[in-house]
Amino acid sequence: MRYAHVKELDRPLFELKDRIASVLDKVDHSYENIEYDRDNEEDVFLADEFRRIIDKLSQVENDLNYLKKPITEVGILHKNELGRYETENGTYFTSGSPIEAFIYDSWDENYRWVKSRIDHKNGDYYLYGHDDVKLGGLKVRIRG
Repeated sequence: MRYAHVKELDRPLFELKDRIASVLDKVDHSYENIEYDRDNEEDVFLADEFRRIIDKLSQVENDLNYLKKPITEVGILHKNELGRYETENGTYFTSGSPIEAFIYDSWDENYRWVKSRIDHKNGDYYLYGHDDVKLGGLKVRIRG
């Protein structure tokens, strides 16, 4: 089995992003723009498969674009007087705000950065996908 360090993957993945963008540009970044002959069973099959692939490529492109953004702030969250969580610099978060949080991963038994978003339920905000993580005192970062 061959392993690759993340630094080995950085360049080829971002080069791949440009090729993905070229493919997505052909359909204006929407699988709805794939033309095919509805009377040709192979065209119908390929259109269905290409729609699925285009959707995944679009997600890969979005993820790589996100990773290319510089980290603009690292801070600790606290609840402000309006009930929102903010960093020491006053950057606050509401439902849907993208955020990276430094949380403990019990499976890996280590702390790691995770990409998530802030969401709201039962009168308070929480880290989407990590309901058990308390926002107050949480180390976070933002990309911009």
